[in-house]
Amino acid sequence: MRTIALALAFAALPYLALAENDTAYKALRIFGKKLGDAQLNRVVEVRGRAGAPQPQVWKITASDSSARGGLVEADIQRGKIISQRAPTSRGATGAPLDLNQLNLDSDGAFTVANQEMEKSNVPFDRIDFVLRSSSEGRAPVWRLELFDGPHGKIATFDISADTGTLLDKSIGQPRNAPDPYADDRAYVGRGDQPPPSDNRDYATSGGYSRSGEKFRGVGDFFHRLGKRMERRGTELKRFFGGD
Repeated sequence: MRTIALALAFAALPYLALAENDTAYKALRIFGKKLGDAQLNRVVEVRGRAGAPQPQVWKITASDSSARGGLVEADIQRGKIISQRAPTSRGATGAPLDLNQLNLDSDGAFTVANQEMEKSNVPFDRIDFVLRSSSEGRAPVWRLELFDGPHGKIATFDISADTGTLLDKSIGQPRNAPDPYADDRAYVGRGDQPPPSDNRDYATSGGYSRSGEKFRGVGDFFHRLGKRMERRGTELKRFFGGD
């Protein structure tokens, strides 16, 4: 019995690792610890792509008059900075984030967007995050863009990072559109990743997908994962039981 339990635990490790992706808060703490409080106070943008629900990599951009192009960027993954650069062309610009008004982390922003998508019964499988301030002294705003497989972008949300208030939303049905993630491997250097986790019940909203089909959303992914582990457990039990 112990051998079966250990085998199941090891089989689940790649999926449990999904929960280890950093939130934006943690990425900012790592950035400040490495580059200092002065640089942290000059952050103008926090960006993450292909969140499932959290991105594998957060890209933090800060203004720096001593750097070429006037900016420094750092990519942060799993608790450490994996790359750092001073881009020659000017990218993200705007007012520095007022971190004293940053009360909603990226996981909270995901929850707000996910609840709205559940109300509309529209599935999605990945999400882009951008955190910016519109002007000096204003609270930062989360811009979330949600995608559904090959259909492209299907929803956009603007959420106050101060109060968690939904400022604006746009939700549409999936449509045929170019996949904006064709160059994601170059962007994060880590390739694709599985869909996010939520509690959506697909048994009552169109059924689960079958093996070989694309996931219909977050709950669908974990349903198929559970079935896979259940079958694996049965195989191991038969093997060790001599059936």
